[in-house]
Amino acid sequence: IEHILDDQKLMRDLSNSLKPAGLLLLTTPNLKYRPLTRDDDGPWSPIEDGGHVRRGYSETHLRELCKTAGLAVDEISYCSGFVSQKLTALWRKCSVVNRTAAWALLLPLRILPSIADDFVTRLLRWPYYSICIEAVREGPPHDIKQMKTG
Repeated sequence: IEHILDDQKLMRDLSNSLKPAGLLLLTTPNLKYRPLTRDDDGPWSPIEDGGHVRRGYSETHLRELCKTAGLAVDEISYCSGFVSQKLTALWRKCSVVNRTAAWALLLPLRILPSIADDFVTRLLRWPYYSICIEAVREGPPHDIKQMKTG
């Protein structure tokens, strides 16, 4: 969504592609993230060329986009915390020299986010890099928990 200029149209199109009570899962940069590199802090592309056209989204903005598209937000969460971001930054630096070697070096460390990301991120009060939404196309009553497990 951060790559599309007309994000309202995109959300309407996504909503229209769902059946009533269909579930939309969307992850996009959190407006409050801390840049990993200078490139992560803009400038944003004025055209759709594959790059980001905006920094990211806030909870409020995502809720507004969903509402105007006929989607009911069931949950907003965050992912890619401090540990994930630092590993990504390290991979980017190492991959300048050799991408394969960078993957080999960091692969054993990929377990760390699942163990420590949430704890360290909350402890440091570090902003998560990504904001995630689960939204349902409005229609007949739905039970989101049953949809997730069934």
